[in-house]
Amino acid sequence: MIEKIVKDSRGWIDVIVMLVNGTRIAFSGGDGIEPERIADAASSIAEATLAVMELFGSRKFDEIDLEVQEGRHLIIRRYRGCHIAALTKPNPNLGLIKQAFERNLASDRPLRKMVQVAHKPAITLLAR
Repeated sequence: MIEKIVKDSRGWIDVIVMLVNGTRIAFSGGDGIEPERIADAASSIAEATLAVMELFGSRKFDEIDLEVQEGRHLIIRRYRGCHIAALTKPNPNLGLIKQAFERNLASDRPLRKMVQVAHKPAITLLAR
């Protein structure tokens, strides 16, 4: 599945990892970027986000889009009890990447934007 997301994103993803309970169970890519570091960062970000969402009565999120250095994005999607985290190439085609996620993770409802923290780097949190 993660290989299909990478293929459908047409080369805009550098590293993609699948996490279950914070443990990396699958990955693809990594030219000079350690998948373990992406997994650790994604796990920490997801847990912190869940803690904040819990303050507002929810214990879930669907997507986090964190803009990091050099115009890259770290996109974390929830899928069937696990998280899939993708680090993009600089200045990616986000529409194509998010379409690849949607197509391969088969969500039943469109995402709606919940929160966007302004200024760069930016964080966008999406929920259903």
